[in-house]
Order: sequence, then C-alpha cells, then structure tokens
Amino acid sequence: MSKKQVNLAEDIVENVLNKLKEEKKIFGFLKNRHCDRIDEEGADFIIVLNNKFWVPLQVKTESFSESYEKQYAEHIRKHPFVKFLIAVSIRHFEKQPERVYALARKQVEGILYEVTSALK
Repeated sequence: MSKKQVNLAEDIVENVLNKLKEEKKIFGFLKNRHCDRIDEEGADFIIVLNNKFWVPLQVKTESFSESYEKQYAEHIRKHPFVKFLIAVSIRHFEKQPERVYALARKQVEGILYEVTSALK
C-alpha cells in the first residue's frame, strides 16, 4: 500500500481554489492524482472558469537554488501546452500561513485575470 505524498504548495493552492469556487470567482477545478493523465501532461490543477474554459496550472514549491525563470523554462521544455506555473513560497508557512495563502491567491488571480482578459 502506497502512502499519499504531501505537497504543501499544492495543498495551499487547492485551498485557494476552494475559496475562489466558494466566492464564485471560478466554476470549479480538478486536481491531478500522482501519475494520472493530467499529471503526465504537466498540470497539477485544471481550473474551470465561469465561462467553462479550462486553464491548466502547474504548482511548484519556490526553490532557493533555482530561479522562477529557470523552473518555468524547464517546465515549458517538458510540457509546452501547460503555460501557467506558479511557485509557492512555503518558507514562512508555520509562522505566517495567512501571508503564504495571500501570495498564492495573488498569483492564481493574476493568471485568471490574464486568461479572462485575453478572452474579451
């Protein structure tokens, strides 16, 4: 029996997406399962907008050894169809979880704004 892996960055984004769904800012979302088709395509979440368009999202834990640009370039090299990636900083999570959630939410909302603006 395999033990479920915990990914704090993904858990934070899942919480943010649940709040956005409750606030009716998105229609809903799908979360991948380890080694499923969504995971193999390079997305951790598929965000379903209110207009029913889907946005694939990859979530990374912010790295101190690699810049966001390097993480993004590597992700795009492997998964060219998943253009949206956020890096969640979990460094301060124990002492300031509300700050970490707020920063993750800001990143997600930035992506949603970018996508919905392009659709207008």
